[in-house]
Amino acid sequence: MKNDFYKKQKGVSMVSLVITIVVMLVLGAVVFISSTNSIKNAGVSVFVREVALVRQAANEKKLDNQVQGTSEEKTYKGFYKSKVKNPPMSFASFDDDEIYGYVIDLEYVHTEDAERGHDYKRYAVDIESNIVEFGKDDVYICDKDGNVFYAKGLTADEGIYYSNNGIELFGPEIVNVEKIISADRKSANIKVSVKRGEDGALSAKIGGIEGNRVSVSEDGTTETFEVTVYENKTYVIIAEETGRGRTSGSVDVTELDVVTYTIRYEGNGGTNVPEAQLKTENVIMKLSTKVPERTGYTFIGWNENPSAEVATYKPGGEFVFDKDTTLYAIWKIGKERTYDVTYNANGGEQAPQGENDISGDYVITSQVPIREGYGFIGWSEDAKATTPDYIGGDTVTLTKNLTLYAIWSKGTYTVTVTVNPEGAGTVTGNVAKPDGVETFISTTGNAGYVFKNWSVKSGSVNLKNATSTSTSFIMPQDNVEIVANYEVGGMVVRYNANKGSGAPSARTVKYGDEIEITSAKPIRKGYDFVGWALKPDAETSTHHEGQKYLVTENVTFYAVWKVHIEIYTLKFNLNGGYGNVAGEVGKFVDQTKLAGATIVIPVGGENEPYRKDYVFKGWSLSAESDEVVLRPGDTYVKDADMEIFAVWKDELPPELSLAPKQEEGSTEVQIVATAHDEGIIAEYAWTMTDTYP
Repeated sequence: MKNDFYKKQKGVSMVSLVITIVVMLVLGAVVFISSTNSIKNAGVSVFVREVALVRQAANEKKLDNQVQGTSEEKTYKGFYKSKVKNPPMSFASFDDDEIYGYVIDLEYVHTEDAERGHDYKRYAVDIESNIVEFGKDDVYICDKDGNVFYAKGLTADEGIYYSNNGIELFGPEIVNVEKIISADRKSANIKVSVKRGEDGALSAKIGGIEGNRVSVSEDGTTETFEVTVYENKTYVIIAEETGRGRTSGSVDVTELDVVTYTIRYEGNGGTNVPEAQLKTENVIMKLSTKVPERTGYTFIGWNENPSAEVATYKPGGEFVFDKDTTLYAIWKIGKERTYDVTYNANGGEQAPQGENDISGDYVITSQVPIREGYGFIGWSEDAKATTPDYIGGDTVTLTKNLTLYAIWSKGTYTVTVTVNPEGAGTVTGNVAKPDGVETFISTTGNAGYVFKNWSVKSGSVNLKNATSTSTSFIMPQDNVEIVANYEVGGMVVRYNANKGSGAPSARTVKYGDEIEITSAKPIRKGYDFVGWALKPDAETSTHHEGQKYLVTENVTFYAVWKVHIEIYTLKFNLNGGYGNVAGEVGKFVDQTKLAGATIVIPVGGENEPYRKDYVFKGWSLSAESDEVVLRPGDTYVKDADMEIFAVWKDELPPELSLAPKQEEGSTEVQIVATAHDEGIIAEYAWTMTDTYP
């Protein structure tokens, strides 16, 4: 009997069958991967397209609105002004002192698209306190430059997308804000501590003022910036880390005793004059941007002299003098020549809207066009130029009509970032970029892994820092593959602000590492931070700054708080005297009060302050002053620490004068004594009989 088991069969051999199965599996995997990537790319593509459509619709509506007037109020009719929290770096606020933009109600702005069923994000009336927070709120919002952002963002392998301009990374952390009021209550020193997310350079603006760097933490992660301010208002804090993003916060100053001056405007023959403004002492004031009008004349600015021929101030300019001032409009005969600015996408799409009737200086828009397969690098007056003449934010003095052409980089190349081993962490930076631009990548480790370094798998790349979890490089003319390498064995240490804010970022350490508890202090309105505990409901702290902790598992430290009670002290300085005749302090010991409470100044009698040969007059604010600001029985109400000084007056005997009087021919002499004491006059007289020579 033949053994057919070893007989070569017609058709497919076992080897061929195995090969066929392997090929099918590989093809299936390729199809699956391709399909998955297509889904991801399609999601980003749809997102980019929708943002572009929203921007176009919003800009069209703004142009329609401007038929009724070009003021901000009229241009943004149908939009909703809103404060903005934690905007990306590319968000251009309408004001340095208050970050805000305009939320877009697409149901109003683009009714036709809404009727076709496009699921645009409309104005959300339930946004908390009318503040849009990036990374959270499900709305579209536009900035000063006309850019449109989807505040909630699109999370994809490519990163966090807020606009169609690419990746936006989260910014640094504001870990502490301190406010110190000066003794004379004329100024406040504000200190802001900022912790970097990675290795970018830190900076901070407080109320639009660039903060001075005053200290750096021992580990180099946290820097403190300060400014001095002179106004009672809310100061917006903007902390920025190069290559990462921005984080915003605020601090209220209400305790200052401010002096103000009135700045008035006179039309000097014109109309539409700005309203008077109040200038705060020691604070540079921005003059009104409102421009007066006069038929047959061109307004050139303001001057304190109504007969001047040149202007010393421009609308929106700075006024620095601490005095009441009247500014007069200065005019010249004839209408000033104006010019038009036009933007040309030069093969791309969505060129910015130009402007007409401009005189003097013009700022190039920061809004950018798009072109598939190209990278935008700037603007030029020559459509064939390969390098730009201008970039967004540049200022040009117009002497002619200006047409600006978009300049494009011909190639874009991909960045692929992966993690080794798989599942050890997440990465950002999978993007397409033109060559020559700085490109940022970052990684965050999962629990149980510690970041080791970056390695370049392909592409001519020099990483700025191969051992930092966030780094950058200049995009080459080639596709790039980079790997984030991790080691097993990491433990995650987290800090939770526990209803506050400003907790340090989580960090991954090795099993058995001994760490020091952070020196950073979170903040919570109405509470004092007292330390850290391992339970969120702990009433007492168990871990404090600098304390050692052995890490053997993932751990979270929770902030412990106690209610903040403001206590103020009124100090009595007897200024050389005593609290009573017995030479004791008496009732004049330091007294304390809670915020909103009062202190009654002790009344006289046996508790009257005493100083030999002096009379007590009351209390002043300095040892040398004789100006009485508080008297016995008065009530001290200020919520501030204060020291008051006894005011004394010399107790000297009355000034005495003697004057003899005798009538002619009489033998009687009358002696008159007159005493003077603080304007009071007393006379005493007696008569002597004698022979007066």
